[in-house]
Amino acid sequence: MIHDGTHSSSLPASISGSVDIRGQFIVDDDFQFAYAQIYMEPGAEIIVEPDVYFNMGYSTMESCSNTMWKSITADEGSVVYIRESTMSDAENVVTALNGANIVLKQNVFRDDRNSLFVPDMNGGQWNDVSVYLNGNLFQSTGALAQPYPGQTTAVGRIGYAAVEVYNTYADLTGGGNIVDRMSNGIIGHRSDVVVTDFGFKNVSPMRRIPISATVLASSPKATTATTSWCNRGYGEGNAPSFENCQWGSLPGT
Repeated sequence: MIHDGTHSSSLPASISGSVDIRGQFIVDDDFQFAYAQIYMEPGAEIIVEPDVYFNMGYSTMESCSNTMWKSITADEGSVVYIRESTMSDAENVVTALNGANIVLKQNVFRDDRNSLFVPDMNGGQWNDVSVYLNGNLFQSTGALAQPYPGQTTAVGRIGYAAVEVYNTYADLTGGGNIVDRMSNGIIGHRSDVVVTDFGFKNVSPMRRIPISATVLASSPKATTATTSWCNRGYGEGNAPSFENCQWGSLPGT
């Protein structure tokens, strides 16, 4: 058990096997989970402090009681690198704050509300976040876990989005990513979004969740001169970019 308020500097630098996390786990020194089965208590959060490296590979992270956990929150200058792992039951799997660096490779994000979130910070100030996504599957397979106590985001029957960003440049050109059976694909608010080799399947909004668009929402109230959406190429593995989606790209209001 990793208890609320535990710092990674008090633990071995690498942990494997079965782990239960309760409350906030503070990663204040470089740390990794490898070949681990991580069970998150309701509302549990991993906070990666500035200039610290958090690595997770060949592991699973999921709810232990069918109630959502909060996030892996990456602070300024931190690196969150997740590869070949399965992440389930999160409100936001990764929350990237201004200055964070996120690498997500060959993962399955299953039955999460949202997988990658760049929040609206500092009154609309531009967020400088580095993101690399490659070979990930974002999917809903059934009913989502229940909200944790105090959770303010709406939860529907399927995931809300694979990616939602505010006030940033999102370079989603790593390739080989698929979104399947979610309410939205990629949502950008006042952001510049570039997408390459991404496939969207069975994406359709659920009425219980407030939506801006199925794949893209880019608000005209921009903090920079323009906001843009660029979808390059045909789709993941030369498949169509959009299959059985209610909309392809749709600007917000």
